[in-house]
Amino acid sequence: MRTQIAFVFLSAIVVCSILRADEPATTPAAQGLVPIPDYTGDLWHRSYLAGDFNGGRTALANKGIQLDVDWTQVGQSVTSGGLDSASHYGGSFDYLIHLDLMRMGLLPGALITIRAESRYGQSVNGQAGSILPVNTDALFPVTDQLDDGIALTVTDLNYTQFLSDKFAVLLGKIDTLSGDPNEFAAGRGTSQFMNANFIFNSVTALRLPYSTLGAGILWLPSKNITVTSSVFNTIDSSTTTGFDDFGGGTTWSTEADMQYRLGNLPGGMNVGGLYSFDQDFTKLTGDLIFVPGQGLALTKKHDTWAVYWSAWQYLFVKDPNDKPIETGD
Repeated sequence: MRTQIAFVFLSAIVVCSILRADEPATTPAAQGLVPIPDYTGDLWHRSYLAGDFNGGRTALANKGIQLDVDWTQVGQSVTSGGLDSASHYGGSFDYLIHLDLMRMGLLPGALITIRAESRYGQSVNGQAGSILPVNTDALFPVTDQLDDGIALTVTDLNYTQFLSDKFAVLLGKIDTLSGDPNEFAAGRGTSQFMNANFIFNSVTALRLPYSTLGAGILWLPSKNITVTSSVFNTIDSSTTTGFDDFGGGTTWSTEADMQYRLGNLPGGMNVGGLYSFDQDFTKLTGDLIFVPGQGLALTKKHDTWAVYWSAWQYLFVKDPNDKPIETGD
């Protein structure tokens, strides 16, 4: 049996999501793609530690520029079981910039997203003995060695363009950990849960890189349904530009996310699939063959696929309403 002790300190949590075109235009946020957060309030009640800087932060957001910094520190121990008893401390900085070109008045329906990350210290991911990390924030961005320090790397640099109120295209370097549609099993390891089992669907782990170059489409047939489809490099580009990874494998991923009401209680589900090709995969049902220089090995195939499904459901809410839940980070 493995016991873990963790202390997580968050200085700011960023939750930014694209407004659906059919939301009521009741605030200045309706003039752009990214809603303006509420930075106001005293130190003990506001959602953002740094506050509004005497109105300056809100004024900048009204001009289409949002900059948020998330600082996470973790002290964690394996006290029994695992591969080894250990205690480690580490942390990360997450810098997120939204440039809302629509709110700037430059280009309707256009958004540029930039995410940079830093990492320091060590985690117990190498000592816990589990297949998936017990500290997800420390695993990403992906490096050759666990807990390699990262001074600064860009994991998101992409451009989104809405061509209509229900259809958009996306191009650039994308971070696949953001925006998970499950209300409870989501986040980036800095909110809700730390263990990867409760953050992303593990069936996608081998074929879905953390940060990579890709392109995709977004379709919003209704306020409760979102369909995405994208094609991207299978090789992870967390600490590189990704341009040298073309030809190393490709993945096509499609997912449908929907929300519903069970009585007055909100719930949702997502179903998706991915298909990877132009790589060598072990064929588990294949025959053993002799490979010169390697000996006996299972036969290979050049593609693989996976399908997945998840759901979430509230059992109680204080103030029921019919608005969609903003899931994600």
